[in-house]
Amino acid sequence: SHFFNIDSDAIDFDYSIGKINNISFENISDDALDFSGSKVEVQNISANKVGDKVISAGENSQLNIDNLEIYSSFIGVANKDGSKLTLKNANFDYVKIPLASYTKKNFYKNSYMNVVDSTFKNYESKYVLSKDSIIKVNNKKLKKNRKNKDVLKIVYK
Repeated sequence: SHFFNIDSDAIDFDYSIGKINNISFENISDDALDFSGSKVEVQNISANKVGDKVISAGENSQLNIDNLEIYSSFIGVANKDGSKLTLKNANFDYVKIPLASYTKKNFYKNSYMNVVDSTFKNYESKYVLSKDSIIKVNNKKLKKNRKNKDVLKIVYK
């Protein structure tokens, strides 16, 4: 499937279970894939010119993502509010912030993102990470680099 020239989120998954594969996104104003409370396997996704988040995982979602290509977008993968996310084989090029992990809703805690075998080129900040969230890249835990309120100001501009 190919989604293009959309002035809102392209696809919203709320409390969903399943598999998604072979989808491309181009010129999306908001999120390309937005997950809440979902458990999903995601494979072979490409995105170009996404104005918000290419993948947004929230509200205790569990995502396994393999083979993600993102070019010229704002945020690559955002993981928040108790979600657990594994990302393999991703390429980020001209993505302003490839990775973000934070708390949007205070009653959720401990978001976790594990990233392996991925490349990052031409970014403004490789990641934004606040308290109560963890990002590991190739088994190396990244340091918190923003207060949560500052992450929210960046992500929800």
